[in-house]
Amino acid sequence: MLVDLEFVDELLSTYGIAGDDVKFDKSDGGLKVKIINPNKPGVFEYTFAVRERQGVYWDDQNLHGPIEDWTKYSLLHPRDDPDSLERLDTLEEQFQANPENEMLEKAFFAEVARQHGGVADYLDQVFSLGRDLIASPDLYVLGIDRVTQLEDGSARWHKLGQYIGKHTDIGYRLSDKPEIKELIAFEFYRLIPEEQEE
Repeated sequence: MLVDLEFVDELLSTYGIAGDDVKFDKSDGGLKVKIINPNKPGVFEYTFAVRERQGVYWDDQNLHGPIEDWTKYSLLHPRDDPDSLERLDTLEEQFQANPENEMLEKAFFAEVARQHGGVADYLDQVFSLGRDLIASPDLYVLGIDRVTQLEDGSARWHKLGQYIGKHTDIGYRLSDKPEIKELIAFEFYRLIPEEQEE
């Protein structure tokens, strides 16, 4: 299931900042941290991500650090999950044995996108891809980001991640398809609550 992130009560000791000097602000729905340094005037404020809906955060596909440093969870990425790896290996073997099978091809590349992140035309495609993750009792957060022609036209498709949208013949760079104005980059993060950690 998709769940909202919960903040820790204080920073990790490696930051060298006392917990009383840290304020967590969720008033705007974001994963925001304000650090008040008593030795310097002013407040350092950083928004890691903005909440779109429950368990969905707009970010730069780099929530790993903030999740583990600022929340009550650690991460088990799908590519580190033995069950996910076994599923991908099985699909890859089946697809290689039957390369003309379009259903196997679709299933294999969908699993690649779930494990390594990808890009979609719109958010509903991502929800469709991860419907079993969303329905499972395990905890997940979905990180999403906008990829646009204006800012990211030179981006190479294979660097963006597995494309799960409706366009075909996408070319090498995003600019090869000028009719695509915006895409949604995404990555699923599996959360492990503190009490479950060994």
